[in-house]
Order: sequence, then structure tokens, then C-alpha cells
Amino acid sequence: EPWARLWLTWAPAAFVAGYLGASGGSPFLPRDRVELEVQFETLLLEKTLEELLYDLSVRPELSFIPLRSLNYMLTAHDPP
Repeated sequence: EPWARLWLTWAPAAFVAGYLGASGGSPFLPRDRVELEVQFETLLLEKTLEELLYDLSVRPELSFIPLRSLNYMLTAHDPP
């Protein structure tokens, strides 16, 4: 699990850095950092929900993976 959390942190960071590097200055990107974070977190949540739906339909034994991701996303910003 510690490696999964590390991956969950660094993989999206690498993706966002590459994405912003390739599309920097594009009019479809929010200029405000908070708005940009909301946009990416929303896309990540949407993708995770799609994976959960797929797993529940096709391979329910693996649905714990997106469920854990959802749990982490929903509790990662909570105060201690």
C-alpha cells in the first residue's frame, strides 16, 4: 500500500506536468491554480467512477481497487 500511495501521488503529478508543458497557455486551461486543481481532480474522479462501473460489471472481484482510490481521494483533503 505505501507504494500504491506513492504511485497515486507521483503519476498524476508527472502527467499534469507533461500536460501543462504541452498545452501551456492554451485558452481552455484555467488561469487560476485552484480552478486548475478542481478541473484535474474532477477528471480524476470521473475516470475512477468509470473504472468502478466497469469493474462492477465485468470483474467485480477487482472493484476494490477503484473503491480504494475513491476512498483515498475523498479523504485525502480532510483535516486530521
